[in-house]
Amino acid sequence: MKNYGLVTVIIPSYNREKTILRSINSVLNQTYKNIELIVVDDCSTDNTKDVVGGIEDDRLKYIKLDTNSGACTARNHGIKMARGQYIAFQDSDDEWLPEKLEKQLLSLELQSADVCFCRMERHMDESTIRISPVFDGNRIIDRHNLVTHMYVSTQTILAKAIVFEKYLFDPIVKRTQDYDWTIRASKDFIFFFDETILVRQYLQDDSITYSGHMKSIEARRYFLEKYKDEFSDDPEFELFQLRVIARNRAMLGEKPVEEFRRIKSIRPSLFYNVCFVLSKIGLIKYVYYAKGYHKFDN
Repeated sequence: MKNYGLVTVIIPSYNREKTILRSINSVLNQTYKNIELIVVDDCSTDNTKDVVGGIEDDRLKYIKLDTNSGACTARNHGIKMARGQYIAFQDSDDEWLPEKLEKQLLSLELQSADVCFCRMERHMDESTIRISPVFDGNRIIDRHNLVTHMYVSTQTILAKAIVFEKYLFDPIVKRTQDYDWTIRASKDFIFFFDETILVRQYLQDDSITYSGHMKSIEARRYFLEKYKDEFSDDPEFELFQLRVIARNRAMLGEKPVEEFRRIKSIRPSLFYNVCFVLSKIGLIKYVYYAKGYHKFDN
């Protein structure tokens, strides 16, 4: 197997003693062996430290932050410690397939790309599995697509270290930090999509909560303000944020009337007119429930 150089893998973790062992093992058992794995414990109060400490592998490093600071700060801390020519991320409750790094490193080389992300299975329970992204075929993804959809999830990323030297994660963002990072990084770097499923995401019972929906709403409103000048001529960017805000407000039992008023002005259609009416009478949430969106906030 070709040696592409050292890959640094960063796992931020907070109170995941029950799942982090699976996550770590899926990294250490990669077919590509030249890696360092940095677990950044975001001031956990459970036995995460003991679980990680029981793993005997020289490639594994563990650090614990002094205060709980959020996933972005934890990832940025790991990035600053990284020695690799490439950087990847894993979540503390997910699983990589064994060939993830090997396949993505090859893709970066063959496509002359800077970032590679892949397809992912999202497991909420035994009966609910979604595949993301939705399109087929290996391809370079243009920036417009990347900023008007949420294709890139953190645990699917493998990137050249130079990308993270220029763009760290924004610690203000409490939800969809990967999307915000993608908006910025795609200005200067090439993103390649590998259609192979290389990640299994397991959503925990606390993944979809009142707090989660609120953080998603706050993040999307923050994006509308943060990037209002950059995307002032791109109504698709605003439309994407508004649709997510409307869905999450509906899941909270609110009436996203103003969001759909603006949506139907940007994209006039019978469907959005109906959504506007359903919002006014408080029934729009049942559309999302029927589509299963209540299980996957973003």
